[in-house]
Amino acid sequence: EEVVDWIREIEIAEPYAYVGTDKNGILVYNINDIKNPKYLAKFQIGSDLDEDKDSNVNNLYEVRQIELHPSKAIAYVANTTNPANDFRILDTSDPLHISELSRFRLSMIPTQTITTSTSADEVLHPNRYVNDFFIEYDNDKVYAYLASWENGLIVVDITNTGQPKYITSITYENQRFTGSVVIQKFHQKKYAFVNDESFLSNVTVLNVSDIHSVEFVTQYHLRKGLFAKKLFVNGSKIYAASYNEGLQVLDFNERELKQTSFFYVSNEDSLYSPSVGVWDIFVQDNTLFVSDMENGLFVLR
Repeated sequence: EEVVDWIREIEIAEPYAYVGTDKNGILVYNINDIKNPKYLAKFQIGSDLDEDKDSNVNNLYEVRQIELHPSKAIAYVANTTNPANDFRILDTSDPLHISELSRFRLSMIPTQTITTSTSADEVLHPNRYVNDFFIEYDNDKVYAYLASWENGLIVVDITNTGQPKYITSITYENQRFTGSVVIQKFHQKKYAFVNDESFLSNVTVLNVSDIHSVEFVTQYHLRKGLFAKKLFVNGSKIYAASYNEGLQVLDFNERELKQTSFFYVSNEDSLYSPSVGVWDIFVQDNTLFVSDMENGLFVLR
């Protein structure tokens, strides 16, 4: 049965589209006829109507993010279904019968390795979810960088799709709610661009060339009340989707971040709301595609 609710993510591997939803897991469509997509199947475990929904850690019906492997029939999923709140790896070789290969739960991390910028005695928040992730394909290795809210940035080796391996956890100055992450290389160095989705939001740059010896590079403090939702990095430009603050554009010179421009698509004077303003950005060549929750899609140059 096709049930469409709040769509959070769409990934395409022609002729299929994988649609991540807020209540119905992953919906699969055939898009050979782009004007008439055909619903094929659904991958969902449990339901928000189940009596045991608050205790079943196997559930998957609230999907925050999906990414498809570029050459293999594998999907990576941020599962924000309570109380699971995990990162899952799925087999999509048969789109009509998707199956789970493995999962990585935050509770699998040794709690003594987790600290926060506010208290060195604070331990892992096992029920905090994977809000966003970035997959790095590094020669024959594959790594997942998980933006895990109060737990900061968590790095997992997912080369073996059946057995994810925890590597390290990264916290940083003024870290509170790590919302998203992008990994980018500049002149032989590898940087992590992370944002904090909180009232005192900031965009932080970390040198992660040596994942076991991470270096703080710089931090850009967005004005009070500005929430950065999602980041997109293209060359030296960092594009921040910022809800009712619209699109913020920063420039990185390997030492500091500076704002170069912005584009408002909602009421800039309105109070923060998670259902208002810019949700996501995609950049290709010199074209920006900006998704606004109230006003639809904007195409900018």
